[in-house]
Amino acid sequence: MKKPVALAPATAATAKATMTFALAIATMKEAITPSAPAMRPIAGAGAAVAGTFAARTGTIVAIARAIVPVAPVIPTIAGNFAIDFQEDGIPVRFPYSCLMSNDLMSRPPRFLSSLLVLLLLVAALLGRAQDKYRFDGTIVDANTGRTLSAVVEIFGATPEATSRLTTSRNGVFSMFAQTAGPYRFVVSSPAYATQELSLSGTAGTPYVFTVRLVPLEVGSKVPLNSIRFKQSKAELLPESYEELDRLLAVMEANPSLEIQLNGHTDNQGDPAKNQVLSEQRVQTVVAFLTRRGIKPERLRGKGFGGSQPIASNDQEATRRLNRRVEFEILKR
Repeated sequence: MKKPVALAPATAATAKATMTFALAIATMKEAITPSAPAMRPIAGAGAAVAGTFAARTGTIVAIARAIVPVAPVIPTIAGNFAIDFQEDGIPVRFPYSCLMSNDLMSRPPRFLSSLLVLLLLVAALLGRAQDKYRFDGTIVDANTGRTLSAVVEIFGATPEATSRLTTSRNGVFSMFAQTAGPYRFVVSSPAYATQELSLSGTAGTPYVFTVRLVPLEVGSKVPLNSIRFKQSKAELLPESYEELDRLLAVMEANPSLEIQLNGHTDNQGDPAKNQVLSEQRVQTVVAFLTRRGIKPERLRGKGFGGSQPIASNDQEATRRLNRRVEFEILKR
């Protein structure tokens, strides 16, 4: 028979502090759901219950006694849950595994950390009723498929990042939103080329996607997804400069790096003209980098026209994927 679990003498005080935290969670929930009036009574009830519990520490001691024996299985139970926060209208999910990797959760007594997690999970579950759109991402090494820890910046309607988070080593993150988007996800990790994706959701159906980060190794080809040109011209569109600035930062941070910029078009029109256009567009990117201090001998450019498609040319939705610029690493 197992021995009874003994609680520290300071349990009552700790429990009171815990429920004060619960009251803060209820208050936070009230603040972040102004567009969901139906949730306010629940938050108010949670605050009232938390206040009562804080005053009656004997009840909290009983709860603590119940939680201590099952604390070891809390990570298993909560493995599929996450904690959600909302910043400027975009709620972002932090997986439980990511939360538990923080030193904060290793410091309190075992029963306290478990209780905090359970309280946060309840708050997270209450908030899901108002979200129509969900994005589930996984970050992996493009060559090996191994999951990666990475920084994810999320952009909504404004030029500034609305949210920023760091995933755990399992590379998983989720975002919940009340509008379809589009949202831009900029993902970066040390020794990998930064990737950007622009995604729009479908109500009621999770958008599941994988971000494949390309390592900065000789032979790697990195797509520059956000470089755009005017139709049938080699003139850059304004939205291209953020991607170009990231490429410039990579070149500056890696002074021995030498790359070849590859230009591609779709198969529409005269193949000979497409070949010339792809070469001209590559030279536009080369010129951008040299004007900002990158030595010309570190850069090469090559156009391929429409000879190397990566998607079908049968419809515009996929054909646009073939109109692209990428860089290939020649020397590290």
